[in-house]
Amino acid sequence: MKVLLQNGKMEERDFEDAKGREAFWHTSAHVLAQAVKRLYPGAKCAGGQTAENGFYCDFEFAFPFSEEYLEKIQEEMKKIAGESLSLQVWETERAEAERYMKERGEFYQLELLRGCSGRGDGADKEPGICGGDGAGKEPGICGGDGTDEEQSICGTVCADGQDTAGDSFREKIILYRQGEYAEVCAGPHISNTCHIRALKLLSVAGAYWRGDERGRMLTRIYGISFPKASLLEEYLLTLEEAKRRDHRKLGRQLGLFLLAEEGPGLPFFLPKGMILKNLLLDYWRGLHRREGYQEISTPVMLDRKLWEVSGHWEHYRDKMYTTAVDGREYAIKPMSCPGGMLVYQSEPRSYRELPLRLAELGLIHRHEKSGTLHGLMRVRECTQDDAHIFMTKEQMVEEIQKVAGLIHEIYTKFGFAYHVELSTRPQDSIGSQEEWELATDALRSAVEAMGIPYVVNEGDGAFYGPKLDFHLKDSIGRTWQCGTIQVDFQLPRRFGAEYTGTDGERHRPVMIHRAIFGSLERFIGILIEHYAGRFPLWLAPMQVKILPISDKYMAYAGEIERALKEEGLRCEIDEKGEKIGYKIRTAQTEGIPYMVILGEKEAQERSVCIRKREEGDLGRMTLEGFLEMLREEGI
Repeated sequence: MKVLLQNGKMEERDFEDAKGREAFWHTSAHVLAQAVKRLYPGAKCAGGQTAENGFYCDFEFAFPFSEEYLEKIQEEMKKIAGESLSLQVWETERAEAERYMKERGEFYQLELLRGCSGRGDGADKEPGICGGDGAGKEPGICGGDGTDEEQSICGTVCADGQDTAGDSFREKIILYRQGEYAEVCAGPHISNTCHIRALKLLSVAGAYWRGDERGRMLTRIYGISFPKASLLEEYLLTLEEAKRRDHRKLGRQLGLFLLAEEGPGLPFFLPKGMILKNLLLDYWRGLHRREGYQEISTPVMLDRKLWEVSGHWEHYRDKMYTTAVDGREYAIKPMSCPGGMLVYQSEPRSYRELPLRLAELGLIHRHEKSGTLHGLMRVRECTQDDAHIFMTKEQMVEEIQKVAGLIHEIYTKFGFAYHVELSTRPQDSIGSQEEWELATDALRSAVEAMGIPYVVNEGDGAFYGPKLDFHLKDSIGRTWQCGTIQVDFQLPRRFGAEYTGTDGERHRPVMIHRAIFGSLERFIGILIEHYAGRFPLWLAPMQVKILPISDKYMAYAGEIERALKEEGLRCEIDEKGEKIGYKIRTAQTEGIPYMVILGEKEAQERSVCIRKREEGDLGRMTLEGFLEMLREEGI
């Protein structure tokens, strides 16, 4: 499959290749726009983009649009794919491109054209073009949901990308064209629509133009496409399985958490959810004690001046909540690192203390757009399992390896496979090239020495340093970015952090930022879907349900409950006056790992009848035999 680049050159790419898949779905978004324009000529196209899985395109319709129109559009898309239309790079004068869009009433495209700065590198930060904030990572043209960190659409539509002083608006404009349809776009695209052999439109949603909640509401159409029909069938089966595992549905069903209108993006954990959360925290704390971390807690609100020193005020201000107290401006912390810096500086430090590993379960708040909130996966308040390690340059590789080993241990505990990405220096960064190279080499050397395969994600590092991102894969093949290791020379410099070296002189430490769960709330959401609510015995909020056949055996059920609790098991008696079949089905729905069924024979023999969630009836055994079985499983 050939991929068409903006310079008109072709590259051979496979659909399995990330760049090839991006081009495939990007072209599919154009096919969607072309189909809509054929069927509804009065519709206005506001641009399309690839999503994590598939593509989407935004439109303004002159009529109320609903999902009932999707099938008709889908059929037209199939026709366009069957027409084998070649994708062409169309280079034209700015005036001609604007005239072309104006004649067709494509005022959204016209607005994009007029905002193009000609940089050609995805780094355009002009306000309004990439989402209205000048950061290029807000909802709107560059991604729609605030999570897309790909090139902004305004970054590559101009001819040669060699912007110079006093020449910020190039006269030459590049568009992509297929058949009668042309669009302002960053690309890349596949060379011909004939490669799209299977597609489906999935859903319709609302989206604000440029992500501005005060702006016009558009209609967003989501779709998926593949080069083979079998791949579409597999994807749709996975989609159905994902719906069955939806953590929002299972969270309600299992009584784990609550999402209330009174607090959008602010989850409530219910009693069983708190058991699950505390089990994870206890496990986390035990490992960190073993690995020599010291746990700290820093304030949830700190003076604006601190965030200015750290650089977050400049680079992260739009995500921060602020308030005024006693005439001073404070920010609610969106991350814990500046507070960790203050802890480090609270007393003189010596090389003998390094590496100093400070861990924090920090409650953080980030302003996420309301349209991006999604259960526990995207929230405004979460607990981040942060840690900051202060060390010498000579200790960097070893510390990175220790963190990577801890991440491996934790992910394999939950049955996750994972892959690693090395993200390098972005354009919007601080610090010297020498420091960036030193930090990047340390990350690369650490994983290579451990034999961990990785791919390079160019230009996607944090503004202060490169990073390793750990993407775990769940039981149905979806990937989630959770763990991260970031090497930072900049924050210690900004805060003037020092330690006394072996030579008696003052030296500046290097800092590692790292998280393993990432957001604890999001990790819980991932676990719910990974296990489909059927947690392993050690993690299940309720491990054993005791089911007396009738009230006559309630006293014996109480004895069994006391014995199980003395062993440290989480258990309860089903006291409802229902038949045993109903009680078993209820416990099965609740995902309880084990059921203890008690009737006349069990009471007489002082035994228990056991049902296991996955295996069904295990038969009758002594209570001690049951406990021994649970010990072997790992309670």
